[in-house]
Amino acid sequence: MTPATVILVHGPCGTPAAWSRVVPFLDRAGVPSVVPHLPSSLPEAELDDAAFLRSVLDGCDGRVVLVGHSSGGFPITEVGDHPSVKHLVYLDAALPDAGETLGDLFEPGDLDAGFAACIKRHPGGAAFDTVALAAHLRDWGWPADEAREFVSGFVPARAAAQVRVVTTATWRSVPSTFISCMDSQNGPKLRARFGSRATDVIEMPGDHFPNWRRPAEVVDIIAQIARDAMTR
Repeated sequence: MTPATVILVHGPCGTPAAWSRVVPFLDRAGVPSVVPHLPSSLPEAELDDAAFLRSVLDGCDGRVVLVGHSSGGFPITEVGDHPSVKHLVYLDAALPDAGETLGDLFEPGDLDAGFAACIKRHPGGAAFDTVALAAHLRDWGWPADEAREFVSGFVPARAAAQVRVVTTATWRSVPSTFISCMDSQNGPKLRARFGSRATDVIEMPGDHFPNWRRPAEVVDIIAQIARDAMTR
């Protein structure tokens, strides 16, 4: 039996390149995948992230597992009530409740200060200072060439196209898994709050970007969820 289709959702300032190391492992595992480019990272796009993601779901045949990384947890929470969605996976991702914004989720000390300093906000949205981010990742133990390659995939994000306030907490009715990265830039208290909302929590080693540094381990988890989704 073919596993459920996995839709891989990047966070704001990201692009499908964030999943470029994950997809080959999914292919080898026989798990079909779709990697959309969210409108918030496309200046010419007219739809917002949630509306676009619903259109992607409308075009998928059969069952779907939605995987969101980082703030990609917002749009997957917003559209998780689509009839095709059988499981939500939050890869070290925000797990918001109805009525919450990104700012509502964080308390002082929740986010590593060096990482937070790499995020530059402007009136229309936000962007990473990629030079600063590469330096931060090197301090976090990344090889310099990997850090440079990774940050080259970031682009400015438009706030107007993002899911800024969640209207429905679909993890309350759809099975969900929070993958908690034990050396994440998201602090342990924040990860514990997110995990308390999910159906299941799986811990794995690594920082906030396991899709780049530990793709095989990420796929081991996602592939099993995609197979299990066909039996429910």
